[in-house]
Amino acid sequence: MILLIYRVMLLAILGLVIWNLYDYKKKTDRINCTIVIIPFLLRLLMVK
Repeated sequence: MILLIYRVMLLAILGLVIWNLYDYKKKTDRINCTIVIIPFLLRLLMVK
């Protein structure tokens, strides 16, 4: 049950970060967002 809640929280945070990725105009901000997305995506897929 806790794993399901953890994954839902990760999915929500990942969704918000991806939404911000498309909201930013500067290339450096988009690169920073992409750097943040990668660990969240790996955690969501349970890859260490």
